[in-house]
Amino acid sequence: MKLTRRDSQIIEFISNNKGATIEQLEKLFFPSYISCSKRLKILCDNEFIKVGIQPVIGKKIYYDNKIPSYHSLIFTDLLINMNEEISFAEREYKIKNVRTDGIIILKKGKIIIVEIDLFNRTSDKKLIDIQNQLNTIGTDYMILIISRCKRKKGINKLGDNIKNIGIEEVKDVYKIINNLHEK
Repeated sequence: MKLTRRDSQIIEFISNNKGATIEQLEKLFFPSYISCSKRLKILCDNEFIKVGIQPVIGKKIYYDNKIPSYHSLIFTDLLINMNEEISFAEREYKIKNVRTDGIIILKKGKIIIVEIDLFNRTSDKKLIDIQNQLNTIGTDYMILIISRCKRKKGINKLGDNIKNIGIEEVKDVYKIINNLHEK
């Protein structure tokens, strides 16, 4: 089998992002689900990538080393939905002694600190520590918390730079960020 340029891009994307769903790969590289499915099967059959079922979501996941966590797939969704606007992104980013799920720097210069709350709620202390660190450098930033459901209380008292969205809102994340910035 001869690899195409797109095949190489797919393999590189999967390697850089720990894995992806067929829907994620279709959105980035293919005009249709069927063409994506067929090409991924060829890549798997020729052992360029692996396929398995992600246990939390029960979907096929394409990966190179080990099946990525649901947590990781949500961060990948975020990156895909903001793809054109990102100048830098890194998973598991550390700010001083505080580990975050990721950082995204937009081409416009805004920094987005990402916290994905699926099973545990990020503590207010952690959010305040992150805010204090970012406030000392005086940059335009937002802390984006992605969770199964929005927090009912408490987050508003921490400031305007913190936004909580549900997992289903990740597809509209850039609109949400822009609306926040305009207010």
